[in-house]
Amino acid sequence: GSKMVETVDNEISILKQVNHAHIIHLEAIYNSAAMIYLVTELCKGGDLKQLLQQKKSFTEDETRKIIFSL
Repeated sequence: GSKMVETVDNEISILKQVNHAHIIHLEAIYNSAAMIYLVTELCKGGDLKQLLQQKKSFTEDETRKIIFSL
């Protein structure tokens, strides 16, 4: 619905503005009548969620490094 479109539009807007080494880079956007395709850089090694699922938890020092990197 329109809420989903608004959410996707907001995500695209944010990704277009952000230029940070630790945030995925948006390379291109393609759309059709029913779909929107976001092309991003390849992130080898997974994302923060996958890392947390593997480790189960972070130490205080690891958490500090992650937060400061953003």
